Amino acid sequence: MPDGCVLPASAQGDPLDALVANDLQYAGQQLQAAVNVTPVARYPYETPSPSGPWTTSDAAWWTSGFFPGSLWLMYQATGDPMWRTEAAARQAGLASQASHTSTHDVGFMLFTTYGNGYRLTGEPSYRDVVLQAARSRPGREARHGPCTGSRRPTPTPATLAC
Repeated sequence: MPDGCVLPASAQGDPLDALVANDLQYAGQQLQAAVNVTPVARYPYETPSPSGPWTTSDAAWWTSGFFPGSLWLMYQATGDPMWRTEAAARQAGLASQASHTSTHDVGFMLFTTYGNGYRLTGEPSYRDVVLQAARSRPGREARHGPCTGSRRPTPTPATLAC
């Protein structure tokens, strides 16, 4: 395992350890590369080629929480405080989305970031952002209805998120 990666004792010696370690190392390299070229207030979501520039969004785009959320998950996997610092800095611009009622994607934006941040650190201000987003849910329901279905013509229980 790479330095900083922590696996449960039950998983140590498992044949998949090397694969997991390799994947975490690669993910760390890719995340670090994105951190190095992406402004803090921009949220990368795609690149046209492996060496191409990132396409980024502002905080209101539905994928904005994925990058800082990935940084939180790397912090969880490694315990390296650098990932925590980057995650916290890059989620900061998303707090305004807690009262965003024009989209049902607030969970993608905030639970992957502030939710994971709270889960991993216990920081009360992160919890406050998640709770504000939950309090804003009635505004989203008024706009979108209490359930959001997929784009399938006939929603099924598996394609509804209430």
